[in-house]
This record gives sequence, structure tokens and C-alpha cells, in this order.
Amino acid sequence: MVHSRNVSTRTCDAATQRRARDELVALADLRKDVPLPQPSAITDIVIPGAARAIAGRMYRPAKMPVPTVIYFHGGGWVQVTSTPTSESIELEMGGK
Repeated sequence: MVHSRNVSTRTCDAATQRRARDELVALADLRKDVPLPQPSAITDIVIPGAARAIAGRMYRPAKMPVPTVIYFHGGGWVQVTSTPTSESIELEMGGK
């Protein structure tokens, strides 16, 4: 089921964006010592897109077969696209 809602189109100033990014990085840093599932393989991939190629990453868990999960990161807050801040989410989903 897909839910839609009205999303504000106003923009955030640079200071707000920096603060949000810093807070997210600090939150990720708090969990840096938490052991994450270790997949058997991590592969960077390129997905052909209508306008341009899209970079992706595939996590293959050690236990097979498993369901497929496609995780799209992005939207309004794409300032934080660094692997260290999002990879823990991907490892949690892909490593189990």
C-alpha cells in the first residue's frame, strides 16, 4: 500500500541543513561499535536509468535464499549520502 501526504516545498537554509547532517552523523557515530551483520558479498552496481545511470550497492547475505529488498535512499534530505551514515541500515536489512 502506498501512502501519500502533502509535503512542504519550502527549502531549509544552509545552517539547518548542516545541523541536520551533523546530528545524523553524530547519531551514526553513537552506534559505531555495535556489531553489524556481515554479508558474504557487497557489490557496487550500476542500474541503467532513463536520464542517467544510477549507482547502487548489492548486499548478498550469507544465508540463502532470502527475500529481495530494494532500499531507495533520497528525497528531501539527500545531503547525507555518505556510506558510513546509511550503510548500517543496509547491512541490518541485507545481512539477516
